[in-house]
Amino acid sequence: MPLVIFTLILLAWTLVACLSAYSNHAQMKQNFHALARERGQSLFDLMEVTREWNARHGGIYAPVSSQNQPNPFLDVPKRDLKADGLDLTMVNPAYMTRQISEIANSRGGIAFHITSRKPIRPANAPDEWESMALKAFETDRTPFLEQTGTGADAQFRFMAPLIVKESCLNCHAAQAYKLGDVRGGISVTMPAASTLAAIERETMRMLVQHAAAYIVISGLMVLLYLRAQAHIQTLDETARIQEDLVRKRTQELLEANAALGRSNSELEQFAYAVSHDLQEPLRMVASYVQLLGRRYQSKLDEDADAFIGYASDGAKRMQQMITDLLDFSRVQTKSDPFQPVAMDKTLDLALGNLDLVLKETQSSIEADRASLPVVYGDKGQLSRLFQNLIGNAVKYRDPSRAPHISIKAARQEGFWTITVEDNGIGIEPQHFERIFRVFQRLHGRGTYEGNGIGLAICKKIVERHGGRIWVDSKPGQGTRFHFTLPVLPEGKARETNKSAKP
Repeated sequence: MPLVIFTLILLAWTLVACLSAYSNHAQMKQNFHALARERGQSLFDLMEVTREWNARHGGIYAPVSSQNQPNPFLDVPKRDLKADGLDLTMVNPAYMTRQISEIANSRGGIAFHITSRKPIRPANAPDEWESMALKAFETDRTPFLEQTGTGADAQFRFMAPLIVKESCLNCHAAQAYKLGDVRGGISVTMPAASTLAAIERETMRMLVQHAAAYIVISGLMVLLYLRAQAHIQTLDETARIQEDLVRKRTQELLEANAALGRSNSELEQFAYAVSHDLQEPLRMVASYVQLLGRRYQSKLDEDADAFIGYASDGAKRMQQMITDLLDFSRVQTKSDPFQPVAMDKTLDLALGNLDLVLKETQSSIEADRASLPVVYGDKGQLSRLFQNLIGNAVKYRDPSRAPHISIKAARQEGFWTITVEDNGIGIEPQHFERIFRVFQRLHGRGTYEGNGIGLAICKKIVERHGGRIWVDSKPGQGTRFHFTLPVLPEGKARETNKSAKP
């Protein structure tokens, strides 16, 4: 992996870690603020229930004391009473709210402030924050929560609206309030120092966890990167060594192939030259042996006649072997350029050349001409291929039955497989490879004529065309020769189709 890509991945991971820490911190603050809102709402609801209980009873009377002086802002009949020698004064919901707030503030630092935009008691006038909330309540009655101050002076301020109910109209109908109006609100002030300290502790703990996770994972990423780089370097070195080895072996193979090609070419040229150059002296030897035979036949003893016969026969066989060797070498040296060739036409040429022997042996030919393809090759050599295989089928026929030869083709991937099958004497499996070698015979000269070069020529023709040839056989039942030829290339197929149009 390139260093630039790894750096980008590491930066992306750093960004993810930072975003995660920021998100967790924001969520933590949101959760604590939600708890503060719930607490403020609970205290407000408790205060509102207490006030409603008071209002339903039309206010309550309590003994006058230093903490419970008569309310100068409460203008109702019988505000003050005497009972059993006690001075009693009425405590309405607003007065009760102030007294509860004093107690709550002294115990837990929680303060309640009842306020309104039209307060009866001047001390109930709203401050700036409460004025903002009261104005907002006119269109949206959602409670307010805000954090103010820092450190030990930090507070949460919560405020919810007071809605006019039937019991409220006893005191506030004169202010033109109606049922359902927002008469004002109660703000709840709660200390926030402990909450903010908890947020700070949780934030620190979360940051430590994130930092530890970041360091561990980043370390693992760096370790994996270094190990991956080391592995890549090892692979690169191995690949370089292998490439050098492949390049070296390829060069060696190219040189070996070139040398083999030169050797084959030289051998073919040598075989052709030797065969050709041997023709003339051998022809002279054969002529003089024949001349000796005609002139001295029966004039010498029987041994001399036999020796002359052996020499004449040997010269003839040597001439045939040289002719066969020339044919074998000409597969490469005297070949024609490749062109599209219809295999049924090459079969017809071969059958024409074998017409006489086929009639004499009463041979029958069964050819699936529709399956025979058009291939790219040497028409003369492909005809020779058919001629040699069919000629062999006739030569090695079973004396008890007339030869029957079938020919068919089938396509397999990029090759055509052509089969020539007969009902002749068959071949033993141990000879399947041997029969394709030059001058290899399975039978004596007195049984079957020939020098054993026909199948070697067939093999060389097939290999020149890019295919292969093989045999399967059952002795006494017959033989199948199979050979493959490449499918006609696409461009050559189009040329063939165009040339076939009238």
